[in-house]
Amino acid sequence: MTGPEAARGPQAVARFLRPRSVAIVGMSARAGSAGQVILQSLKLNNFKGDIHLVGRSTEPIDGRPVLKSPDELPEGVDLAVFTLPAAGVHEAIEACARRKVGSAMIFAAGFAEVGDQTTQDAVTATARTAGLAVVGPNCLGMTNNVDGMWLHMLFAREARRNVEGGVAFVGQSGGLLGHFQRAADGLGLPLSYVISTGNEAGLEGTDFVEFLAEDRSTRVIALYCEQIRRPAEFLAACRRARAAGKPIVLMQAGRGAKARKAALSHTGALIGDFATMRTQVEDAGAIVAYTMDEMMDLVQILVRYPEPPAKGPGILTASGAYVGLTNDFAEEVGLELPELEPATLKRVGEVARPVESFNKGMVGSTKPKVMVALGDTWPLGPDVMEAVRESPAVFSRSSDRMMRAIALYTRYGRLLARPIATLPPEPIQGLPKLGKGAQPEWLGKKVLAAAGIRVPDGELARTADEAIMVAKRIGYPVVLKAQAAALSHKTEAGGVILNLADESAVRAAWDTLVENVKRAAPGIRLDGALVEKMSPKGIELMVGAKRDPGWGTVLLLGLGGIWVEALGDVKLLPVGADERQIVEALHNLRTAKLLAGFRGAPPADITAVAQVVMAIGRLMQTVPELTEIDVNPLMVHAKGQGATALDALIVA
Repeated sequence: MTGPEAARGPQAVARFLRPRSVAIVGMSARAGSAGQVILQSLKLNNFKGDIHLVGRSTEPIDGRPVLKSPDELPEGVDLAVFTLPAAGVHEAIEACARRKVGSAMIFAAGFAEVGDQTTQDAVTATARTAGLAVVGPNCLGMTNNVDGMWLHMLFAREARRNVEGGVAFVGQSGGLLGHFQRAADGLGLPLSYVISTGNEAGLEGTDFVEFLAEDRSTRVIALYCEQIRRPAEFLAACRRARAAGKPIVLMQAGRGAKARKAALSHTGALIGDFATMRTQVEDAGAIVAYTMDEMMDLVQILVRYPEPPAKGPGILTASGAYVGLTNDFAEEVGLELPELEPATLKRVGEVARPVESFNKGMVGSTKPKVMVALGDTWPLGPDVMEAVRESPAVFSRSSDRMMRAIALYTRYGRLLARPIATLPPEPIQGLPKLGKGAQPEWLGKKVLAAAGIRVPDGELARTADEAIMVAKRIGYPVVLKAQAAALSHKTEAGGVILNLADESAVRAAWDTLVENVKRAAPGIRLDGALVEKMSPKGIELMVGAKRDPGWGTVLLLGLGGIWVEALGDVKLLPVGADERQIVEALHNLRTAKLLAGFRGAPPADITAVAQVVMAIGRLMQTVPELTEIDVNPLMVHAKGQGATALDALIVA
C-alpha cells in the first residue's frame, strides 16, 4: 500500500511500533540531548536493526557516521525519530518523504498547540501524500513492551519483552502518559504499549485502536483524547475492539465545555459535543471514565476480569457502620447491591474471616473479586500482604474509589449486554413532503402521526371561521396555536391561547393571536392557526433527537415543559435504543419519582414513552433529511393511557 492510504491504519502503526531500521534526525554530540537519549535507548534495548544518524556533527558519534541530511538516508527506513526543533521539521519531513521513510515521530512542540496550525497542516499534507505515518508533533515517545522498544525524549530505559494480556495506553498528553505509566508500574499492571500521540498530525487514536484491536498481547485499551477527528472511523474501531473482546476505557477532556448553541430547539441546546461522543462510543463498545482514578481503577479490574458483569456486587464487611455508609454511597454512584438470601448470609458468616479464607473461598470462581483494606497508609502485616499478593482479587486501600470503579465496571457490563441491531428499521409510510429548515408545528405533527406517535385531535385553520368549524368537529375546550416555520417559540410571541370554551372565545382568540404575533414578530407571515383539543393533564416530558454531522444521531429524553432548560434533567441514548434502555434511562432521571406516582398521583405510562422515543429513533434512521426532532412537551398520562405530543419542532 502506497500513497495517502499508507499514512494511517494498522499497518502504519506497525511500522512505527516495530521498526526494523531507525534514523535519528537532529542528532547531536551533546551528552543528554534528545538524540543521545534515543541512541542510548536503542543500545540499551539491544535494537538489532540498522541505526542511521542525521545531524550537523562532522565527526562520527558512537562510532557511527553522521549524515548531513535525511536525503542521504537509504530508501525505506521504517522510523525516523525527529529530535530537532520545530523550525526544521517541515524540511526534514519533505526529505524523508523523498527517501520513502515509513514513519516519523516528532518530539518538537511549537505547532497547533501554540496556534501555528498552518505549519502543522503543511507537515501533515506532505507526509500523507507520501504515505509517511507521523506521530506527534509535541509528543514524548513510546514504549513497546512486546518487542522490547523504548523511545522517549527525556530518558533511556530498558523496556520489557513478551508482555501478554497487557494494557495499551494511548494518550495525547505526554504528562498524563507519564503519570499513567508510573501508576501502572506501582500497581503491577502489565503494559503492552504506552504511546504519546501529541497533536496527532498524522496517526490518531483511531489508528492505534485499529491496530490494538488485533494485537494478541493487549487485553485492555486505555485512551486519553483531547479531540477525536474522525468520529465514524473511531466508532468503527471501537466496534472492532468489542468484537475482539478488548475493553476500551476512554477519558476525554472537554466535558465541561458549553454545549453548542442552537437557536431553534431545546434538543440542540441540550446536546453537547461531549455528551454526544459519550453516548456513541459507549454504544460502540467503550466506556468513558471522568477521572484518572476512575481510569486506573477500572483498567486494573478489566485486566484481570475483562468481561464485566451487568449486576452489582456482594460486599463482605465486619463493620455495621460500613454497611450503612456503603448503601448510601452505592445509591449515590448508581451501584446496585443485590440482597443475599438468609442461607447465603449464614454460610458467609461461618467461613469469612481473614484474607486467607477469602482466597480459599474464591478458588475456582470466575467472578470478579475486589479486596479493600481501610486505613489508608497504615501498614498491613506481612501475612496479610502475602495473602494479598497470592489473591486473584484486585486490591485497594480506598473503598470509595473501588465502589466508583465497580459502578462504572457493572455499567460497562450492562452496555455490552445490550443487543446489537442487525437489521435497519422498516421505512415509515405516509410521511408528508418537507421543505428545508424548521417545519411548522402542524406539519411536524403529521410526521409524528405517520410514525405512530399520538398527537391531539385537530387541524390547521386559515381563518377564524375555519377555526370555529374545526373546534365544533373536535369538541371544546380547544387551544389555538399560531403556525409558521419561522415562529419556533410561539408562547413567547403570544401565539398560544388555551382553554377556549365556545365559538365566541375562539373568534376573539383568533384576533388576539394574530395581533400578538404581528407585534412580537412583525416580519413573520402565518400559515394560520392550529386548532386542537385540549389534552388531559399528565407529566410533561421532553423527547428529541439530533443528527450530529460527525458523531451521528442521538436521542434525548428528560423532564419537559418550562423545566427542561432550568433543570437540564436529561439523558442521551443511541438512535437504535430499545425499550429496556429507554426505561432504564427514565428511571435514572433525577426527577424519576414523578413518573412512579408522586404524592398520590397515578404512575405514568412509561411504556408509552418508550414507544414514542423508539418511533423518533426510527424516523431519524429512515429519513436521512431529518436533522432534529424536538417534542416538548410530551404529555404522559396515567399507566395504560398513553402519551400525547403536544408540541413538535422538526428540522429537515
